[in-house]
Amino acid sequence: MGLSARREREKQVRRQEILDAARRVIGSKGFRGATMEEIAEKADYKPAALYRYFESKDEILASLILALEQYQFEQFVSLAERQDLTPLQKLDEIPDTLCRIYRFDPVVFLGMMHIQASQTFHYMSPETLAQLNEMAAKGIRGLASVFAKGIELGMFEPVEPLVMADTVWSLFTGVVLWEETKRFFDPKKNFVESTLREALRLLFKGVIKDQDG
Repeated sequence: MGLSARREREKQVRRQEILDAARRVIGSKGFRGATMEEIAEKADYKPAALYRYFESKDEILASLILALEQYQFEQFVSLAERQDLTPLQKLDEIPDTLCRIYRFDPVVFLGMMHIQASQTFHYMSPETLAQLNEMAAKGIRGLASVFAKGIELGMFEPVEPLVMADTVWSLFTGVVLWEETKRFFDPKKNFVESTLREALRLLFKGVIKDQDG
């Protein structure tokens, strides 16, 4: 391995160590409550050293969110492109897909939902916002294509696919926010996935077209 390649690998390892530390700080302090000093301490770095890898705390937060958005995009596109499943079978896979997205990084997912709800994304650069928006839109379009195919084959009610995908995502984020809020008062409660699965089951009952009609 050449010197430049070795340096790049070391840089990526250190960046990941900083991101892992940031995730732990965010878990206790929240997105906006986390500081570079606390992240540096958790990563066992001097605060000044963090700026060799990230220009600011906001860049660290954006990197965490982008990783989550990338995973979300990959999960939706992977489901949409599966040739071994019918649209009805893909509906059955959607709850598992959403649960995997949630499990990928619950701390960052919940933090992202909170800052979206409070409209505090303005601290990010226009370029980063555009990248986040593009990644999220691609993921939603992938999910929408599942509904589009089901409508095309006469299996689903003729609802606008993008509206259906947005409805599923809204239900998902709403369940996560509500159930995590309840855990604030009682940490033993952990009903995100069970509530999500039941809510989607009820929603999809209205999506599937009556084949006898």
